[in-house]
Amino acid sequence: MTITQLCAKQGLEISEKQQNQMDGYTDFLLAENEKYNLTAIRDRDGVIGRHLFDSLAPIFLGEFPQDPKSIIDVGTGGGLPGIPLAIAAPQHQYTLLDSTEKKCAFLRAFLSQVDLPVQVAWGRAEELGQAEFREAFDIAVSRAVASLPALCELVLPMIKVGGRFLAYKGEKGREELEAARHGIEVLGCRVGKVLDAPTKDVKGGRGGNKAKRAAVDDDGYMPFKFPWSLSLSYGITMAEDRSAEINLKNMRDPFKFTQNLNISGNIGISDNWRINFTSGYNFEYRKLTTTTMNISR
Repeated sequence: MTITQLCAKQGLEISEKQQNQMDGYTDFLLAENEKYNLTAIRDRDGVIGRHLFDSLAPIFLGEFPQDPKSIIDVGTGGGLPGIPLAIAAPQHQYTLLDSTEKKCAFLRAFLSQVDLPVQVAWGRAEELGQAEFREAFDIAVSRAVASLPALCELVLPMIKVGGRFLAYKGEKGREELEAARHGIEVLGCRVGKVLDAPTKDVKGGRGGNKAKRAAVDDDGYMPFKFPWSLSLSYGITMAEDRSAEINLKNMRDPFKFTQNLNISGNIGISDNWRINFTSGYNFEYRKLTTTTMNISR
């Protein structure tokens, strides 16, 4: 059964162009799998049932937006669920994030052959979520990456206020959700819905088990909502000792060493204003050497 036929049973119409793109992705995934180690599934029916169809679950469940949004797929691997979603719902802008360079190379190779609104990002979620990807996306998706408590810590900082995180989870999804619930609330979010994905009758699927899909909504509050940074440095400074007499008869150490601890950083207090601060501590004199604070735009 083709992906078009499977989608039709769920009320989703796939065009001939989209069918060809799905077929092209399936063929490319299977052909390059040995080289890139993308999936344990080696047959076409398995890829269609356990990857493509499963990736489209948010659309089948009515949890995917119609209006154009910015969407990030965290830990995308071989492009799942991001690429099937981009094929089925091309009105959105997608970013596929993965920390493995060769998997990103696979994605770029495939995307060079098709016209899809997708960009590939190579990097670590825990770093990008505190930098250029912080509160940058309307929706985040992630499938088969990590346990939900750990996943929420990585993904939720990337979502805009009012955004959503659609987490694809398996049979232990509800258990993971309970373990993650406190952390979700600490991050200023709430659990929206937990839904069963329609994978039951798919050949090559999960043998009748229904996968859980959890939606986490950003309620509009997040600690350190605005960009912030903090740096800490410890060093030993060598300075000239003016009391030293340097000659062949009386050789004293012409330099002295001082231990210093320096802290600097900035905290955003609005979209345009931030507080900048620096402070230094000298261990020899046991006192603060420099302390400055100012507000800038």
